[in-house]
Amino acid sequence: MARHGTPERPADLARHTCLKFVDPRGRAREWRFQETPGGPARVVRTDAAMDVDFGPALLDLAAAGAGLCQVLDFMRDARTQDGSLVEVLASYAAEGPPVHAVFLAGRRAVPRVRVLLQALSEALGAPPEQARGAAPAAQRRTGRRSAPR
Repeated sequence: MARHGTPERPADLARHTCLKFVDPRGRAREWRFQETPGGPARVVRTDAAMDVDFGPALLDLAAAGAGLCQVLDFMRDARTQDGSLVEVLASYAAEGPPVHAVFLAGRRAVPRVRVLLQALSEALGAPPEQARGAAPAAQRRTGRRSAPR
């Protein structure tokens, strides 16, 4: 960001070095943004300087100044709280992929399953009505950009 400034809109990413997260299937995740709250998310193609399949390593690279990255909220760590990584383009954050908890029918009554479901709901920020039902456990915002301070 020292070289190209802080991006103010997704199109500004073309001037920046971008680091992409690789999903479990080996595909680099495209960056998604929402232009208006509640509006449709759209993919913004970025050229990746590096593809990384381990979230903490992606954040390490961003903290070391290697580039900007987009991560799911649950992947962020203490560096976003201590200021060594800063969020950019927050106003363009888009919903993340749905997360589903799958278990055998009737197992919801088992105390350890209930505790796990509650912990997942709290960790992933699921609305209470979704945490109780069979709906997706949570949808998280992915439009976070982490950049070195």
